[in-house]
Amino acid sequence: MGTDITNLGSTLTIQLPEGGPWTVLTWLLLLTVGYQIVAIRLTGHTSDYAHLFFFSAGIMLLSPAFFSLLVLASHLSKWGSQYWRGAGPQDERFMQVGRVIAHIMAGVAAYGVQGLFAVWLDRSLGPHTLLIAGSAIVIYVAIHRLLLFHVFVWVQGLSWRSVSLWKPRSLVLECVVMVLGFVLVLLWRQNVWLLAPALAPLVLITQIVRIPQLEKAAQTDAKTGLLNVSRWRQRFHEELIRAKYFKHPLCLIMVDLDGLRTINNTHGHLAGDAVIAGVARILQEQVREYTIVGRFGGEEFALILPETATEQAQVVAERLRRAIEMARFSLPTSSIPLQATACFGVATFPDSGDSVDQLIHQADVALYQAKVRGKNCVVTAGDLPLAVDLKSDSASSTYQAAFTLSGQRTSLAQHNR
Repeated sequence: MGTDITNLGSTLTIQLPEGGPWTVLTWLLLLTVGYQIVAIRLTGHTSDYAHLFFFSAGIMLLSPAFFSLLVLASHLSKWGSQYWRGAGPQDERFMQVGRVIAHIMAGVAAYGVQGLFAVWLDRSLGPHTLLIAGSAIVIYVAIHRLLLFHVFVWVQGLSWRSVSLWKPRSLVLECVVMVLGFVLVLLWRQNVWLLAPALAPLVLITQIVRIPQLEKAAQTDAKTGLLNVSRWRQRFHEELIRAKYFKHPLCLIMVDLDGLRTINNTHGHLAGDAVIAGVARILQEQVREYTIVGRFGGEEFALILPETATEQAQVVAERLRRAIEMARFSLPTSSIPLQATACFGVATFPDSGDSVDQLIHQADVALYQAKVRGKNCVVTAGDLPLAVDLKSDSASSTYQAAFTLSGQRTSLAQHNR
């Protein structure tokens, strides 16, 4: 049994459809572009799974050189449009190059696996074909993810732990999509009209992939990308139950921007939105990975710090306060960047309360005290020397104490004058 290793594209002895490799390449490109248009109509963006689907077919039908052309041409439209419009940051352009290289290198590895198996396996269409195709698919997905992982780390400067490319669900789905690409080849070889039903599962997969995206959108704030208030409260409740069970401390930090209304009135609401988004980005970047950050509403944010004592939370809040104070927020409509400050209120379980509402209430009172003390500062619930009788259980009593402290401070200032 002789094997021509130089022609790895025909390793599986699946003959090319009529017309030769250029015809097959043209068909695959038309199908890829056509389906991407459908994906944009369905989901609003292109589908990476469509690339895997047709690249899988390309590995089975084309030589490595033609497969590389398929990968390059498939990314050419999006890549070219970014350069033509000048849109998209430079990092995204590097990401496009990285994606192309990852696909080509993964394809080369898949061709190599096919060639090695073909040396000692019967190449007739049957169980051996499935073994060869399956091995090539697994190798392709593994190499592609590994290279893409390094692209994310290198281009976007992300940490190794923050790049989540190894989720089992995603890996299995990619393998399934590439298996469907192999099925596409078999049906195409029988009759070109069988391409239509072969594409139907890809439409279904595109819709399935959209479900987690919709779930994430329902749980996040559109302006900042942080958790919205309902999802944040749910996470807070879960962490509080965990803290009670293990008897560990839990801290809540409430953050409120100073003078956002002035920014809106002076520079417009788009400027205010830019500051809110910039502060949200600072909050995410300056805390540990397991800190839960959410937008509480308007210009207010909330952070949950599991297994954190009051002193540690104060350090975190002070670091965030300085980071916001030192930040400069650029605007497309102004050459002068904006500055902003924020107040921080800290409450701790179990010292400040043992329920979600109690902790939010105590952190909110501390936040108000930060406002009346001159803004741009950090106050903890334990720092409040309440000056009124708190025998009443009403929620307003603590706020009355805050107002009393504010009044005492005002009276003292007038007396000093």
